[in-house]
Amino acid sequence: MVKPWPLAAAMAYLSSTAVLPVAALPDTSVSNLLGNDHASISQVSSVSELTDVNPNSWAFQALKSLVERYGCVEGYPSKKYLGNRPLSRYELAAGLNACLDKVGEQIAASTNSLARKEDLATVQRMQEEFRAELATLRGQTDVLEARTRELEQRNFSPIVKLTGTALFAATGGGSGGTITNPNEFSVGAFGDAVGAGGAGDEVDGKAANATVVSRTRLSLTSVFPDGDFLFIRLAATSGTASSDVFGGAGGLAYSGGPTNGLGSPEIDRLVYSGKIGDNFRYFIGPAVEAIDYVDKNSFSGEEGSRDFSSSVFTNNPLLFTVGAAPGASFTYDFADNLTFRVVYSAAEGGQSFGFGSGGLTGGGTQLFTELEIHPSESTAIRLQYSSATEQNTVFGARLPGETIINSHRDAFGVNAEWFITPALGIFGRYGTASTAVASNADSYSPLLANTFQVGIALPDLFAPGNTLALAVGQPARVTSGTRNGLSLVPSGNETDFELYYKFLLDNGITLTPDLQVITQPNNIANNPTLVIGTLRVVYPF
Repeated sequence: MVKPWPLAAAMAYLSSTAVLPVAALPDTSVSNLLGNDHASISQVSSVSELTDVNPNSWAFQALKSLVERYGCVEGYPSKKYLGNRPLSRYELAAGLNACLDKVGEQIAASTNSLARKEDLATVQRMQEEFRAELATLRGQTDVLEARTRELEQRNFSPIVKLTGTALFAATGGGSGGTITNPNEFSVGAFGDAVGAGGAGDEVDGKAANATVVSRTRLSLTSVFPDGDFLFIRLAATSGTASSDVFGGAGGLAYSGGPTNGLGSPEIDRLVYSGKIGDNFRYFIGPAVEAIDYVDKNSFSGEEGSRDFSSSVFTNNPLLFTVGAAPGASFTYDFADNLTFRVVYSAAEGGQSFGFGSGGLTGGGTQLFTELEIHPSESTAIRLQYSSATEQNTVFGARLPGETIINSHRDAFGVNAEWFITPALGIFGRYGTASTAVASNADSYSPLLANTFQVGIALPDLFAPGNTLALAVGQPARVTSGTRNGLSLVPSGNETDFELYYKFLLDNGITLTPDLQVITQPNNIANNPTLVIGTLRVVYPF
């Protein structure tokens, strides 16, 4: 079955709850109103058990009938009825209500011991006498309900869910010889194209250290009674994967941070979500990231936490240009099998200075649209379009000379998956993009690039929760375009292979050995093949 798109978020994704305390309400129960000395009552089977009921009282016969015929009068453990106590009238009113219920049950059952006219008259007389007390009880109930509603509305959130993950990965690898590294310029899509300014430095492909990297996330989801929620996530990454020595080829989706193993936590998500009607949900906040809402896939994604480690298989790299930033998203369900999504984000959305280069509409911005179609319960197709403006980069790369003012990218993508059987699934992504570059010194022709990935997965292989998967893909690669008349097409064509097997352990912990093989890394034909191994463990809580 195709897995439903999670909200959250948001939201799909939470394993423990902590309920916010609500201020204690005063005890307005009948027993408390009567006083603690007489709070305990018990059923009596004969009026003679009530020592303070006078046989000569006008009410004696009525009480006798109600007790012995209908069993609906209660007394205190001291065998007293206390009929003259002013505060006990509430309790008597409650007893009368129980008596009426039993009379109604007998009438409905058409038994032989039907209530007599005299009994009903007595009950009616007593009901009239205690009409004020019954009204008081109803009024107190209404007050309690109103106060409860008021507290629920004033309380910031009746439920806060705390979830998190701790990810640790030991990684190491290398090549058989010297590998060209693009150095400070992230030019993987351009490789060693002459127009890009050369390939950069050369490094020993066997020199990368084996390292341990980690990523810790804590998420707070404050859920409101009407279904709205506030999502806050803190994240910290530590360590640098050995693949980063190779100019990003074979990079891990969860690596990054300083090399000394220390990482400071920061808020990387801050989003409020609400619902309008049954089919429309919106998300808005100062830290919105498009990958949380679009380009989802049951087999590859989630930033390396549950399937492939390589960033190549996390998402379609040509479709995303802005990370977590001020923005908004909405989702509309046309039908059960047809959903439309939009995401807008601005990299400098919190910047008030710099005319035309910041704010919600300037600088780096992105508008992403996606139409998700489910032809059947086991298949999903997502058609995508992204319109983005980059500042000082092209396809995410900084070219030598830094003469770029901005570039505008129009990208199209498709994301598909199919559960052939519950134990066998296939998936794939494809993207193509066209970029127009504005420069104050260089002349660019329109640039074209593409990317793809395909894979196969075997869920629940050998044991429930375990998964074996294999994927092959090509990162973003320029296929045509020039700079100052020189071609920007690289000499090589990087191809990434990744194989993993995920073991599901107790308490949701997963252990995943992973192997990556990268040919012609960084799109440079002469670069030797890279082999990178990773052992990843994820602790959810």
